[in-house]
Amino acid sequence: GVACLEAMAAGRPIVSTRCGGPEDLLTHNKDALFVDVDDADAMGGAIRRLLDDGELASRLGAAARARAEAEYDRRVVIRKLDEVYRALLGR
Repeated sequence: GVACLEAMAAGRPIVSTRCGGPEDLLTHNKDALFVDVDDADAMGGAIRRLLDDGELASRLGAAARARAEAEYDRRVVIRKLDEVYRALLGR
């Protein structure tokens, strides 16, 4: 999770396995590429795809950064937490 958030904030294209955490943060072909766990060939293929297609890499990286800014920026997270606490306290 944290490594994905760091890559998102840096605007880097992400290749990850379908293992839970990253799939909660990102969407396949929108802001990341996902491959099956234990499929080294698919991982290599996804990395090669990004190396060969700079436009795709740039698009995925930019989309990941935009998502990080919209959903995981410190101010956004604080606002969301504040809303949860207020709802729990009935305010």
